[in-house]
Amino acid sequence: MEQSKIITLALMLAIIGIALFTSKFNSNKQYEIKKQIRLFPFWVKYLGMLITISSIIIYWCNLNLFNEQSTTDFFWPFGIAIGLLTISLSKEKNEDEMTMSLRLNSVFFSFFVGIMSHLMFVLLELLAGGNIDHFNSLYATNFILFAYVIYFHWTKRRTHK
Repeated sequence: MEQSKIITLALMLAIIGIALFTSKFNSNKQYEIKKQIRLFPFWVKYLGMLITISSIIIYWCNLNLFNEQSTTDFFWPFGIAIGLLTISLSKEKNEDEMTMSLRLNSVFFSFFVGIMSHLMFVLLELLAGGNIDHFNSLYATNFILFAYVIYFHWTKRRTHK
C-alpha cells in the first residue's frame, strides 16, 4: 500500500476513534432535542494544540530541510484542520449559556469571513493571471477554523473582563 494511503487511513481511524471515545453509547433520550451541543472534554483542547503545532513544525522543517516534495507536504493542512477542529469542539472550563452564545456568534462570523476572504483571494489570483489550483477547500476550512478559534477566544476574553 502506498504511504499516502496509509497516512490517510490512519488519520481517518484517529478521527473515528476520537469520536467514539468521547461519545455516549447508551443514550435513552435518543430523539429528545438537546439543549446543549455535545462537545469534547476540556483536555482535548490541549491535544488539538499539540496536533496543530506539530503539523506546522513538520511543514516548516520539511520546507527548510528538503527541497523536494514529500508525503508530508500533502498532509500538514489535514493536521492543522484536525487540530483546529478539536480545539473548536472542546469545552471550556466553565461552559454556560453565555459561552454557547459566543460559540454561535463565532461560527456565524468565521463562516462568512472565511468564505468571503477565500473568494477574494481566488478572484485576486485570477485577476493577477495566476493559477487557482492551490486554493482548495482545505485552505478555506483551515481559515474558517482559525478565524473561529481567534474570534471565540477574543470575544470570550472581552466579555469576561
